[in-house]
Amino acid sequence: MALGRRAYTSYCARCHGLNLVVSSSAFYDLRTFPKHDKERFTRSVLKGARAMPAWEGTIKPEELESIWLFIGSVNGW
Repeated sequence: MALGRRAYTSYCARCHGLNLVVSSSAFYDLRTFPKHDKERFTRSVLKGARAMPAWEGTIKPEELESIWLFIGSVNGW
């Protein structure tokens, strides 16, 4: 979980906020991300989505997995 928190803080928090959400509707509220849609999460992070940049080649596979687990733990799933 510590790796997930660190990776999330490094890569995601500046846009998605420390608590998975910011007040701007320009950024996806990760508190609403469905737990059954890991494939979409992975694709969005690696390939980018709308205003989100692609992180493929920057985020290591274990960091991506740990970010997913961190988001799940914050969301209670």
